[in-house]
Amino acid sequence: MKSDFFYTVHFIFLVSLFMMSVLSTNTTAQDLSDSIYHDLDELVDEYPTLTSLNLYQLKIKERYSSLKSDQERLALVIMHCNLGFCLKEYGKHYDAVDQYRKAWGLYSNHDLTDYDIIEYCLKPLGNLLTITGNFSDAENIITHYMQMAQSQGNHIAYTAGVINLSVVYHNIGNYSAALELLESHLRKVDINGNQKSLIENNITTNLLALKKHKEAEIKIQNYEARSLSGLKNKAQILIKRKQYNAARKALVEIELLLAEKKSPRQLAKFYVEKSQFHFLMEEEDSAIVHLERARNILLPTVGMKEIFMKKSLLYAENTLIDIFDAYADYTDDSDLKLDYYELSFYVEKLIFKNINDAESKLIFQTSNRSRSEKCIQILYEQHQYSKNDSLIWRALHYAEKSKARVLKVSAHQKSLLEQYPTDSLLQRHQDLIEDQQSLVGKLIRNQLAEPDENSRSRLSQQFIELSSQISQTQNSIDKNYPHNALEEEVNFKLLQKQLRTESAQILYTFFGDKNLYLFWITHDEIKWQKHSIKKSFKEELVKFILLFESSTLINNDIPNFVNISFSLSKLFGRDLKQEYKNLIIIPDGLLSFLPFESLIKEKVNHSNYSKMPFWLTKWTIAYNTSLNFYQLNQKELVLKTLYGVFPIYSNSNRFLKSSKREAEMISDVFEGKIDLNEKATKSNFLRNSKQFDVLHLSTHASGGDFSVPAYIEFIDDVLLLPEIYAQNFEANLVVLSACETGVGKVVKGATPISLARGFQFAGVSNILLTQWKVNDNATSKLMTDFYRDLKESKSPAKSIKEARISYLMDKSISNIEKSPYYWAAFNYYGKVGEKEPVLINRNHILIIGITVFMILLGLYSFRHFYKRS
Repeated sequence: MKSDFFYTVHFIFLVSLFMMSVLSTNTTAQDLSDSIYHDLDELVDEYPTLTSLNLYQLKIKERYSSLKSDQERLALVIMHCNLGFCLKEYGKHYDAVDQYRKAWGLYSNHDLTDYDIIEYCLKPLGNLLTITGNFSDAENIITHYMQMAQSQGNHIAYTAGVINLSVVYHNIGNYSAALELLESHLRKVDINGNQKSLIENNITTNLLALKKHKEAEIKIQNYEARSLSGLKNKAQILIKRKQYNAARKALVEIELLLAEKKSPRQLAKFYVEKSQFHFLMEEEDSAIVHLERARNILLPTVGMKEIFMKKSLLYAENTLIDIFDAYADYTDDSDLKLDYYELSFYVEKLIFKNINDAESKLIFQTSNRSRSEKCIQILYEQHQYSKNDSLIWRALHYAEKSKARVLKVSAHQKSLLEQYPTDSLLQRHQDLIEDQQSLVGKLIRNQLAEPDENSRSRLSQQFIELSSQISQTQNSIDKNYPHNALEEEVNFKLLQKQLRTESAQILYTFFGDKNLYLFWITHDEIKWQKHSIKKSFKEELVKFILLFESSTLINNDIPNFVNISFSLSKLFGRDLKQEYKNLIIIPDGLLSFLPFESLIKEKVNHSNYSKMPFWLTKWTIAYNTSLNFYQLNQKELVLKTLYGVFPIYSNSNRFLKSSKREAEMISDVFEGKIDLNEKATKSNFLRNSKQFDVLHLSTHASGGDFSVPAYIEFIDDVLLLPEIYAQNFEANLVVLSACETGVGKVVKGATPISLARGFQFAGVSNILLTQWKVNDNATSKLMTDFYRDLKESKSPAKSIKEARISYLMDKSISNIEKSPYYWAAFNYYGKVGEKEPVLINRNHILIIGITVFMILLGLYSFRHFYKRS
């Protein structure tokens, strides 16, 4: 390793020095650039240690902070690139990223030339960002240097960008996009042998991910699979075909190639993969041996006992997570399994906090989610044996660990800013995040409009610079405020106290890959149930949700609706109690689209909707994204002033007929400002949104798809989801009276990536949203009754309930239009609002009566005995 490492660094240095020789500068500049090159020469003359690398980084800060000429700057760019390479070889990926970012910042900000910045800086930077899970940053870096390469006529660098971009798409699960990118490039360009082999390998990898095994087999037969990725694909296919001896030989070839390559991280990763093969073959001793090898590469001289005692020895590295997860899978000791999983959670948290953008964090959290499900399953099995309720609370902790993590981080940052409003670092960080999300919106608009490569290149460069600044400010914030939002656990005692105060109970759901876990929590007990996610259950759930796609589907077969609704009610309502007035629901996964208010508590044999025992009539329901958000949402709801946006779209086929009546009604009930028609612009909304307690948007909207994000419409423009992320709203309530404002793609452990989630990210704690395309007339009536009640009750949860019941009981509305399709679209996320003592049921009264009787009997007996004595 030493020899290859030394010559690689020395080669980079010599190439850099040769390129530098073409520049001419004054004597003073030459002295300083010579000093930098002298340091670089020392760096590559002997194998650098981590200590010496740290000293060089410190020297850069102290001696080279004030550069005056381009030659000095270029010398420092080369120094940063070489430090980045050395740190990468040591597995110090985040430090390496920092060095490459500094190099690129200097190079681009000063328009430097005469250095192959793509090869020695941008390519390794893009790869490192992919490895560390910063997928948005990686995509922007790669597309940026692809544009640079194209303008320079550098076909090799452009093809390298295509290959690396396909890896990003693969890692975020967009296998089809990766496949299309690779195949399209292969058809258009004449590519050299090595790069063509890499593209063929990546095509096979994505075919396997899409479970197109036959196509992958054909593809791998058409080229020589001697490369590392090619052999890995070959081994995977052989294992799939149960040709284990051939697969074993392929694994030996891979190990030999890795030994030549001398990449410790890749070798450790391979040993984990090989241990999985041995485990599959029931060769458990060999599986453990290979795990030990992987761990010793990444954590030399550190034993497992020491790691358990001191987690701070661990660092942000994905392969460490794979190792600890594998240890957990290989042991039969359930407590030891949980200990190993805790190590994985710890490393995962270190990685998560180093990811800059929200979308990449959402993608990264899925592995955490799967691990949580395994932990919950272990505790469920233990509870079946011991009946110890503390195990349920512990399982709930694991479920909560994977909920709404990105929203929690955003809320934590905003909370810090509220606590320390004069801290310029916190304000700077918040401004940078808002600027970053705004840029994402601009990049999306650039893609959707006529392609403008110059504009996209400029925006990508701005995004890269912002990401670097966000990373730097986040590191400083972590030092100043070491408390991490992800470490903040729910206080279960305070939670139950809050439930008593609010006369509430909780239905908490965890929708895993294999099982659905349901938790029922009251002020004095907790119960749970595991329900297997069989194909039949999933089909029934999806079938019920799809009934709300059209106004006719429920009415066409009311008995079918009643049957499914009652079946789901029996499952989710098994341990719900009637005596509590309020019900808090924490939905998960597909359940985020389930209108729980429309579930029927008792089976009926009629079709009269107004007489059906819907959950709506039993409880006041409020949804929340997590227990953490429910517990922290204690701020009193001040709902005095309102700002409303009503584009209406008169004289068009998009006319919102009832929207004008809705606006007139709201203006009669609430003080504030209403913008109609041509005044309902995007700029007016953004300008007025921070001045009012309630924001009401009555317009068209879309839940988006995989190519276009969710958006909400104004008379002149749309507001994209990333642009909502970029805002900092202060309203106490947002009402999204538009279609599909709660709909979006689902990422495990997150609420749907919808407009509603965007407003939550931007600081709004209480939101009334829609789950499907709402009926205009029904919405107008519901909103009229909602606001009339809200004026008095100050409780959005109670007001939307009363508005729905009023709609159901209105004799002027036909039974067909009382279908849940018309009134169940609105879901309220936020504070339940009402605080009342817990209602006492008959059993409680009986117990109290007996207790009082026994006390009186005791007093009587005591007095009787006292008199006699």
